[in-house]
Amino acid sequence: MSKISKIIALGLVGIVVLLLGIMAFILFVIDPNDYKQEIYTVVKDKTDMDLVINDRIEWQLWPQIGLKLGKTTLSDSTAQQTLVAIKQATVSVQVMPLLAKKIAIDSVLLDGATLNFIQYANGTSSWDKMLNKLKNQPEDKSEKIEFKIQLLNISNSALAFKDEKTKTEGQLDKLLVQASDIDLKKAFPIHVKFAYSQKDGQGKTLIAENDLNASVQLEQEAERYTLKGLTARSHLEGTLLPAPMIIDVQGDVVADMKAQVHTVDGLKLIVDYQDPALKSPAHVDMAGKIVADMKQQLVDITGLQLAASYPEKSLKSPATVKVLGDVHANLGTQQLQMPSLT
Repeated sequence: MSKISKIIALGLVGIVVLLLGIMAFILFVIDPNDYKQEIYTVVKDKTDMDLVINDRIEWQLWPQIGLKLGKTTLSDSTAQQTLVAIKQATVSVQVMPLLAKKIAIDSVLLDGATLNFIQYANGTSSWDKMLNKLKNQPEDKSEKIEFKIQLLNISNSALAFKDEKTKTEGQLDKLLVQASDIDLKKAFPIHVKFAYSQKDGQGKTLIAENDLNASVQLEQEAERYTLKGLTARSHLEGTLLPAPMIIDVQGDVVADMKAQVHTVDGLKLIVDYQDPALKSPAHVDMAGKIVADMKQQLVDITGLQLAASYPEKSLKSPATVKVLGDVHANLGTQQLQMPSLT
């Protein structure tokens, strides 16, 4: 799933960058549709993919100056795969920077985008060709576009994926992404909501409704990514699970990719296991701080407070477990040190 998550992020970022590139290319011309062929050529050169804009590109003059894009696809014609399909997109810009022939993005609105991802049995994917092409592009240091977006709104979007090796198919849909005051040098708020469903090779299913809020900071040069004030809820069910469950998570997450050290501070985790065979839902409540050093293969949980209850029908009162203290795990030697259960 980590690769799927990366593809989702790269795909959404790629769509936004593509829209900004189109805006930069045609903003100052009278009829942008006269330059469709040039746009296709630039996209082909940069991504090795084929862009098709089916509808006319329209100017939007109120309430902001911008461009409206209709049905658009990005495809790998050689593999006969459509990677991205967009129903509608609008990019608007701030007026004053235009006087200096610079582009400052006011908003990016994306509706009905669909990403298709295939993991082939040999380990390659349908996105590898484009990602490798983008990776080898020279860095663009143009100062004409300021990557600060006042508003980003992605709605009614989806990701369909297939893993040919495990025979797993799934879809992330009803995707909603709302962010404001986006500046890659600063933290900005984001809200993400989506439904997830999958079916594996044995026919087992997993369905999840997910909702997430956080303040995001993307320190790209340092390869350090932060989710501050994270609150997330996931409602899971399906035949892959013995019973439905609801998971709530709060905390501050820092992923340091260079150091390979990941931290969850102020963690609060609540799990309700809704097995109808029980008197009431089983409950797990956990708090603490997690530091995972993946280079050293060490995971430490400090200040752990864990309480669990299991209301079995045959018991007069629920079975309970409490753990207080610190936990140390060495993944390399598969050793675990933890306080005794009470």
